[in-house]
Amino acid sequence: METIDTTFLRRCIASLEQAVEGIERQEDGDDVMYDIYRAACVKEFELVLEQSGKLLRKRLAAWFASNRQADRLHFKDLFRHAARPHDRTSGRCLIGCACPQGIDAYSWHCSGNTCRMSRCGPTAA
Repeated sequence: METIDTTFLRRCIASLEQAVEGIERQEDGDDVMYDIYRAACVKEFELVLEQSGKLLRKRLAAWFASNRQADRLHFKDLFRHAARPHDRTSGRCLIGCACPQGIDAYSWHCSGNTCRMSRCGPTAA
């Protein structure tokens, strides 16, 4: 499987964290700097979301008959497919959680079960 470069995604996440820290430092919500940091937060969040979707599309392409099928997925479907267990031996999905064998990870997490993603950490790209 090809290695996916996450440099830009990591930079966007770092920028988003800096913007959030900046907005938290602003005491007055009517200040111009508050508006600037808020706009930066929104922009960086959109970039993180867009970039994560692009990277997931690249990663999911291996599980479809063609790249075009992965490209046609709607944004929410990308995350649904990524949460499905693709490694049947370990039960790991592409986003790195270890759900019970044979259970769709997306359904597992969305049905109120405890998400164990933070404990497992991300899978290696």
